[in-house]
Amino acid sequence: MMDPKEQALKIEGQEIVVLSYPCTVHADQAEAIKQHWAEAGLPGKLVVLSDGATLSVLGRDEQLDRIESLLTALVESLADEGEEVEQRELTLDGQAVGGERDDSQPL
Repeated sequence: MMDPKEQALKIEGQEIVVLSYPCTVHADQAEAIKQHWAEAGLPGKLVVLSDGATLSVLGRDEQLDRIESLLTALVESLADEGEEVEQRELTLDGQAVGGERDDSQPL
């Protein structure tokens, strides 16, 4: 098994250590790694990830701020779209272009 990348995080006062392996780690292997970690008396809660997965943690306030800014941008873009008044194109005679053809009129 290849060496993992180690990442230490502190979430709400609790230390979390993430070991990210570039290869597949099966459940029994992950349990053995956690057991060795506990037996060695290493600090923090251990999380084992495989296949190069990583853990990304944003604070709750940062997540809410990000969602709020995205929603604001979406609402503003939708409001801008609503302001556009669709004008039909006209022929030189002032007749509307497109739409249903009047069958009573000759081509």
